[in-house]
Amino acid sequence: MGDIVQSATVLTNYLDYKSDMPLNCPVCGWAGKADLAEREMHNDLFDISCPECSKMLLVVPYPTYDQVKDAAAAGNQEALQQLPSVLREE
Repeated sequence: MGDIVQSATVLTNYLDYKSDMPLNCPVCGWAGKADLAEREMHNDLFDISCPECSKMLLVVPYPTYDQVKDAAAAGNQEALQQLPSVLREE
């Protein structure tokens, strides 16, 4: 029963998300990369669910401006691409 109620993993930083990250479903046993799972978009985040049984596996919040700026300063390529948009929005 513990597997059925297991919570989804929640990332604290969008930039930690990788589409090729491995996921395993504790309910049905599906295993695969995040980009093979179901994705549902929301205003502040997206979630990734098992394509077999729809168990939510991962919650990914969109990055804050500070997270993008910090990651860009550290040389993160994705953040460097997002930085111009963040600076325009601010």
